[in-house]
Amino acid sequence: MRVIRKKFKYLAVFLVVLLLIPSGTQLNAASHREAPLISEDPTADNTDTYAFVSPEDPSKVVFIANYIPVEAPAGGPNFYNFSDQVAYDIHIVNNFSDGDARDDVTFRFQFQTAIKNPATFLYNTSTITSNADQNIQQTYTLTGIRGDPNDPSSPSFVIASGLTVAPNYVGVDSVPNPDVPAVQSIYAPGGIIRVFAGQRDEGFFADLGAIFDLLQVRTVTGTNGGQGVDALAGFNVHTIALEVPINLLTQDGSVPTDPNDPRAVIGVYASASRRGANGAFQQVSRLANPLVNEVIIPLGLKDIWNQRDPNGDATFLPFFQNPELPGLLNALFGVIIPITSREDLVQVFLTGVPGLNFTGNTPIADLLRLNVAIPPKKPTDTGFSRLGVIGGDTAGFPNGRRPQDDVVDIALRAMAGVLVPGFNVAPNNILGDGVDGNDRPFPGTFPFLPAPNAGSAQAGIKKVGEISYLAVMNGANEVPPVTTSATGKATLTQQGSTVNFRIDLSNITNVIAAHIHSGLPGVNGPIRVFLFNGPTTGLVNGTLAQGAFTAADVSGITFDQLINELRTGAAYVNVHTTANPNGEIRGQVQLQ
Repeated sequence: MRVIRKKFKYLAVFLVVLLLIPSGTQLNAASHREAPLISEDPTADNTDTYAFVSPEDPSKVVFIANYIPVEAPAGGPNFYNFSDQVAYDIHIVNNFSDGDARDDVTFRFQFQTAIKNPATFLYNTSTITSNADQNIQQTYTLTGIRGDPNDPSSPSFVIASGLTVAPNYVGVDSVPNPDVPAVQSIYAPGGIIRVFAGQRDEGFFADLGAIFDLLQVRTVTGTNGGQGVDALAGFNVHTIALEVPINLLTQDGSVPTDPNDPRAVIGVYASASRRGANGAFQQVSRLANPLVNEVIIPLGLKDIWNQRDPNGDATFLPFFQNPELPGLLNALFGVIIPITSREDLVQVFLTGVPGLNFTGNTPIADLLRLNVAIPPKKPTDTGFSRLGVIGGDTAGFPNGRRPQDDVVDIALRAMAGVLVPGFNVAPNNILGDGVDGNDRPFPGTFPFLPAPNAGSAQAGIKKVGEISYLAVMNGANEVPPVTTSATGKATLTQQGSTVNFRIDLSNITNVIAAHIHSGLPGVNGPIRVFLFNGPTTGLVNGTLAQGAFTAADVSGITFDQLINELRTGAAYVNVHTTANPNGEIRGQVQLQ
């Protein structure tokens, strides 16, 4: 990584200056394959944008922008990469008092690709255990820009360069543990922000097949027993994730604590731009609120929408006030949904919802509006709801967007008028696609999306009858986190009703036990299997234990229930020591 070290101490000051100086320029230039032109340009196709107050550190905001829709994990030999010719941007609007939605600050990511050995067709020529092992390696430069990011005269600042992109998860032989290069690809320039770029699991969950097959809304039609099929399960995307302190995002550098303070609301969208014939970057894709360009903007205007800045969205206002989808739902299913004068949808998608993220003198603009004064909620917290605001959880969509937010069900119910008096009734308020969550659990740590799916796993390359799992352990995964230099991994191999295991540790002292526990990331759970009953005395650098367990060794749940937890990432391995009896290192079990 090449960083601008001499300027690190000025980074916070510079970003604040970017936020405070006046802007005088305007750009004039969740959606998967949502418009004709961008469907032919996948590396510039922004699939999803997220913005939420960090559950790890509520003094910061996390932004996630995903690109390259529906990546087949086994799509070699030319696997997926960010484009060297595209500028990938995360835009922040923090001053709504002037009545416009022009960019105030933009974080720009530009990538460069290098091939170490061009004489081979292989993506990698050896096992990738660290980023240095990549044959095709991408690095990127992160720049902060004030005003129009595509105007060369806009003030800008290179925050860091030479940052490495995490590799594609080609398969278990090529990348034995995708978490290792992923962790190496998390950078903290100046200790102020955190950033990641690389492949992750496709976290958007939806029954797209049914929705686009004449709107088969499972909860209305009852098809497939009302249970949807996550059409994106098993696929990957390329992710840009950024974590920034709140005081570097608000218009005056403050950290508002009152949700009614207009300074607490920021607007967010992500975009991709390519150079035009004149050499300047021109926007070709943008995304803020999910599903807007997919189901609100008509086919003939989708490409124009992608090329426009949100500051010009008033042109599209009639499509939000009188959208097509409610009328289709009425015609197809006989429900009663208001189809005209939908000011409720204008609030959700274009102006902000009063009492949540509406700032008064606000522009008509498709932005993820995030109220940073509303504390985050973890999935384990009381009051958390996948339905966000309409489920009583004001920390969720349309107050920003979290990975866990079920935006398809939320959008369907909003379209059905649940925010309009008299229409928050069945079936309007139970509409959904039957897919209530991702096929893999979301981690509770940055970058907040699951590890990518393995290419060889998708292709079915495995030993007959054998299922492999891996848990990579460190102190940061403990709840609460433990400061330790110890690390380890647990490998599990299932053959029928027997699971063989091996635990390898490094730099850990006085181990007293090791177990498999039930529990999602960030959650402590009960012991299910004893793997090591110790104790040991002194330093361990090597294999702690190996053996096998069967149904007779599983406590509290059945063997089949445990296997299901292992397969879905709902179990973890915990190593306990005399210094940390509740656990010194921990790792979530992942299907390989």
